[in-house]
Amino acid sequence: MVRHSSSIEDGFTLMEMLATILVFSVGILTLFQAINAVMYAENSMAKRMLAVSLAREKLEEIKAADSYAAIDNFISERSNMGGAWADFDREVLVSGDPKRVEVVLYWGAANDAQSLHMSTLMADYGF
Repeated sequence: MVRHSSSIEDGFTLMEMLATILVFSVGILTLFQAINAVMYAENSMAKRMLAVSLAREKLEEIKAADSYAAIDNFISERSNMGGAWADFDREVLVSGDPKRVEVVLYWGAANDAQSLHMSTLMADYGF
């Protein structure tokens, strides 16, 4: 007959269980933080790409102006774009001769405010 005695070696102690739960919890928390960081980066990149597209679109509209003098009509203070682009504010600056045209887009909350500046030079070549 084999005698089986009960001892600490027969199972997990409370300390071992707590240590296992702690390690597992830290691992899960780290995984969730990594997933959150990836989702934030993806959202940030999508907004930046959209901002580039909106700025290019506005610059192309300005390049198609009727005359060199009409470029000044596109000057606008920072304002919300509204509609589908309500997350964005846009500002158009024009200065100098040749005209330096700058389109600035802003987005994000105050603690995570971001902006994109896109500019070009336009000269009067007999519009």
